[in-house]
Parts: sequence; structure tokens; C-alpha cells
Amino acid sequence: MLITGCAASPNVTVVSTFKTGQFGKARVALYKELPKKTTSSAKPDRNYMLARMRLGVMTLADGLPVAAEPFMNEVFEVLSTAGVNKDKTVASVVINEGVKVWKGEPFEQAITYQYIAATYASQGSWDNARAAGSNALFHLRDFGGDNLDTEAVVTRVGDKELDNYVSVESDFTLGYLMGAVANQQLGRVDQAAEQYAKAVATDPGVGPLVEAFRSGRYNTVLLVDYGRGPEKIGTGPDNAIARFVARTPSDRRPLVVATQGTTVAWPVACDVNVMAQNHQWNNLEDMRVAKSYIGSALVGAGATTMAIGGYNSSEAAVIAGAAMILAGAVAKSTAYADTRYCEALPQRIYLVPINVTEPDQTVRLSIQGDAGSTMVITGLSPPPTDRAAFRYVRLLTAPVAPGWAVSGNVIYTNEYEVAPDGVMLPYILGGNDVRKPSYATLADYQRAGYLLDYSLDQLEQLYRDEGIVWDANDAAGYPGLHVLEGGKSLVAPLPGTDGYARLFCQEHPAYRPKSSEVARVRSEM
Repeated sequence: MLITGCAASPNVTVVSTFKTGQFGKARVALYKELPKKTTSSAKPDRNYMLARMRLGVMTLADGLPVAAEPFMNEVFEVLSTAGVNKDKTVASVVINEGVKVWKGEPFEQAITYQYIAATYASQGSWDNARAAGSNALFHLRDFGGDNLDTEAVVTRVGDKELDNYVSVESDFTLGYLMGAVANQQLGRVDQAAEQYAKAVATDPGVGPLVEAFRSGRYNTVLLVDYGRGPEKIGTGPDNAIARFVARTPSDRRPLVVATQGTTVAWPVACDVNVMAQNHQWNNLEDMRVAKSYIGSALVGAGATTMAIGGYNSSEAAVIAGAAMILAGAVAKSTAYADTRYCEALPQRIYLVPINVTEPDQTVRLSIQGDAGSTMVITGLSPPPTDRAAFRYVRLLTAPVAPGWAVSGNVIYTNEYEVAPDGVMLPYILGGNDVRKPSYATLADYQRAGYLLDYSLDQLEQLYRDEGIVWDANDAAGYPGLHVLEGGKSLVAPLPGTDGYARLFCQEHPAYRPKSSEVARVRSEM
């Protein structure tokens, strides 16, 4: 009883964001808890990749792909390392599967590659996006049978039959779509056509979507997530088999996209619930099942041996039986499945093309029939090059959409957009401007009649007095919580993201100066 293990619990910080959209607070909290290597040669923490995957997705959702990139690169490095768990094989039998370095189930790895691709595409690097995303289209193991889940495979397939699977081509529709779009942006017409065809072959329902992409009449691509992904639990004998259970139900409701008087409904490109249930997208759990059965056998045999020893007054037999029971209990207690999983994954994913023709354009997104999922993204403008822009958006699962999610009205002037109303003065001085200090921003303030005798160095000093930084490199390479949310960072999320809407499209409390100098200047203003 004392040595029986516990199942991993979902990360509450991550799970809460599906309803609240508070990605800024979530990513900062995850960053503070991030396990790190002690030396360049040290082995990684067993949650090394899982922690970075959570952080990378939350940072991307907050509209900060540049800040997400280092963590996504570290995830990519682990995923690309063959045999990362090789030295853990023996330990996993004696102790528990949980001692392994977490790499996720195959479906988690495939979706992770798409997030890595999205991180690059959000920065306009379609070549790196194509290279990263292509790793998701690995072959799968098929044991036959329609809709077999992992539990069915490990209970039906014998030890000697575990190698008798068929290697089949991936049916990852989203992977083909992302690859096709990246190839199209790079002018690889033949490769794009091939992958578009494979996307339709795996899911005919995306046919109209593929035709829209093929036409080329778009200049912005949205990767849109919705719902909470499936949760990993232990089931079967002694909870030895890992299984995923849905938390947001699957359905085929389209994503409704409204922009410039045009409304289009786009199909689901990836149902994570379905992938998680398919044995092709899961690791085999035969070792844990075997341990469970062995454990049960040892307990039974030990009890019999003890009974015989007691009947015959054999102390040695009683001790031997007790030892067998203890060994069996150890085996059973360590047979439980490793239920760690990435809570940041959604239930479904959409990939849609839009055409942005005007500066600071707004786009309204919602799941058909779900008003609480509505998200109005703003600040989008036609891309400066002939290649499409890319944005990652996460819709919320709240009963009622928060005000910032549906506002679409920019209240705070930022690096990308000027608020139509408000005082052209820094937020820390009572205005509504949260741009980084620069000659241009200072000139704007002075044209409005403020800070007339100030130099740029003096303006920057006001921020330094408050401990506020305006570049990610000034915050140890990772932007902290934004000033508008009580933090000390001026790093702005990309327009057209959740973070941009949450920060700049709702009223925040007035800034409270921490230094006497800023308090004095604010009072004068």
C-alpha cells in the first residue's frame, strides 16, 4: 500500500486557460517552474520535454512566437533524438514507466511538430515551417481491425505478435494541409499538389478547404484550436493500460469565419479525440500489462506457498511465500500506466485561409452554434511580402465569451496599432500608450503637448525607475507579464492573436507608480 504509485494529475494552470484565455499568467507561471539542465552533459529531467511543450504552446497562444521558439526548438531536439529512453528500459521494468523522459504518444508528437511549424510560420519563416512540419508525417503501426484502440490491441495481441504489424502511411490530414500550404508559399507547386491530394484522400470533408487553398486567393492563414484535449488515464488490470478519454466531445461543427461582410464555414482539419483513440497513434502498453499479470500471479502463488508452509509448520516456506507476495505487490504497484500527457492540446484544430485587404482588419471566429467560443481578432494587415502571414488562435470554451474576446476595439496604442481614442502619453504616466520608448513615440507625445523638455534617455529612465523592460533580451530572453496585467514588460503580442485582444481590447486598471520620480511626473501630466 505504501509503495503504490499515483497517476499524474492534469496541470491546472494549463487546463484553466481553455475557459479564461489567461495565457500570459499561465506562460509566466510555467516558465518559473521550467526544469533545466544543470550542465551541458547532464541528462534531462523526465518532464523536460513535457514542460517545454506546455510552455511553448502557451507562449504561442499568447501571441509571442519569437519567445516560444527556443522552447519549441528544445522540444524538437528531444523528439528528433532516437533512443532518448534507451537507457531507461531496465529502470522502467523495475520501477515504473514514469521514470522515462516523456516524449508523448505518437499523436501528441505529430501535433507538436505542427505547433513547431506554426511557431516558424508566425515569423514568416515558411521554409523552417515546412521542414519542421514534415516530421509529423511518419508511418504508423497497424495491427488491423476497424477503430481498434490501444486496450484492444494489448489484450488481443500476444507477445510474439507485437512485431507483426503493418507499416502504413500517415492519415494525419492536418499534417498534409500544413505541408501543402508551406510548399505553396515556397513555390513548390508539385509538392503542394501532392500533399493537398493526400489531405483529401485521408478526409474527403476537407475538399472545399483544399480548393480554397489551391486557388491562392488568400494572404493570411489561421491555425485555430478549440476545446480541451483528451485526458490520459490508466485502465485495465491494475490500471496498466493507458487510455485517453474525451473532455470536450467530438463533432463536425465547422468554424465560422466572418470578415469584410463575407462569412464562410470551414471543416475540422484534426479531431484530437479520434487520434487519441486510434491504436495507430498510440504507444503499445504490453510491458505494463505483462507486469500486471506477473504481479497478480506472484501474489497468488505467494499466498498458496504461505498457506502450505503454515499447514506444514515450515517457517522457510512462509517467509518464501511472503517474499513472493511482496514481490508481486511491488510489480502490481509499478504496473500502472504513465498518465502524463500534454494538457495544452485542444480537442480539434482548424486551418483556414483568409484575405486581408485593409490595415487593422478584424476577423470574427466562432464554432457553429457556440456563442461562447466567439473570438474577434484584430490588428491584421496585408502582409508586406507576397508570402502569406500566419497566426495561431485559440478559441475559448467559456459559457459566455469574455468582453475582450468579442470587443475588436483597440483601447491601448501599441507597436502595431494606434488607439482611435485616448491620451497620447505613456500608460505609466496616465495615458493609454504602451509602446516601447523610442524617438518616434517621444515625438508623438511632444506633438500632443506632453514631455516637451524630455530627451529619449530621460523617457527611458522613467521606465527603468519602474523596473519595466521593453525588449525580451532585457528579461533574460523571455518576456514576463505585460505592464497592462501588472507585470514589467512592454513586449507586445502579434496582432490577430488571443494575447493581442486580451491586452489591448479591454480596459485595465490605471498604473500605480512605484518610484517617486514617475509619481511626480504623472502628477504633473
